[in-house]
Amino acid sequence: MTSYELCLRIWMWCGWNTELTQHVHDSPHGVPVPAPLPAADGRTLVPIRDEAGQDRLARLMTFTAGTPLDSTGSSPRERERVGEILAKLRHATAGFRHPADDKLCAWDVRHLPALRPLLSRVADPAQRKVLTAAFTRFTQVAEPVLPQLRTQLLHNDFSRSNILVDHDDPAFVTGIIDFGDAVHTAIAVDVSTALLNQLPRDAAQRPVDDLFADARDVLHGYLRFADLTETELAVIPHLVMGRVVARALITLHRAALIPGNTTYILRNTEQGWGQLAWFLDRTPDEISSALL
Repeated sequence: MTSYELCLRIWMWCGWNTELTQHVHDSPHGVPVPAPLPAADGRTLVPIRDEAGQDRLARLMTFTAGTPLDSTGSSPRERERVGEILAKLRHATAGFRHPADDKLCAWDVRHLPALRPLLSRVADPAQRKVLTAAFTRFTQVAEPVLPQLRTQLLHNDFSRSNILVDHDDPAFVTGIIDFGDAVHTAIAVDVSTALLNQLPRDAAQRPVDDLFADARDVLHGYLRFADLTETELAVIPHLVMGRVVARALITLHRAALIPGNTTYILRNTEQGWGQLAWFLDRTPDEISSALL
């Protein structure tokens, strides 16, 4: 790929991301997102050259007030509000189309099998053993079901850091940000990402019987506004596990490539070992029934 082709692709990705945010903002589903603001000439993406002489794309968005959910707690009812917004966001993105919406995203867990080469690069033998066991289970249990799942354009990164909240606001959720990983993928994948981000972070130090206790609140809220089939509900827990595996493989690999930024890159990786232990301590059938 030439540098010109790369610039065109980046422009397309940035452009469609901005267009998607505007589409959600304008939808009738009531999802709170920042609005792109046009420049004087009407463009929402403006090429600039920074002080270092690097070519950049700049955009301006309206400010969205709130506290990132990963900086505060939440009650069961507030988590249900989170699920309700996820469902409404699914409806808001359903009608959007763009040439870049089928981009290959490493964080789309449907593509976890393509990350297999990263297993051999995990330096810690114990971690490599756990990841290999979970990876194998994913390919045996979840991968065969993937072609059966309904797909559409989805946010694909409904993490607590991308959800702004206000405990004094009856709606609780005041904003959804960061559409950078949005992609055409399975509805079940999008839900699994949201549920993953509600799992206990200290499962290794404080083992639990029900890893999905808090996540189930989100699911209850989601199902008020959007449906899931029995097949989707059965595979979602396995997709959650797959996302934990993907997160470990991607972040461990990136940390090895960029050792000066390991604290940031690995900030969510450590919690995954306790979560994977929970999954691997149970049979695939037990996992499949976790949300049914």
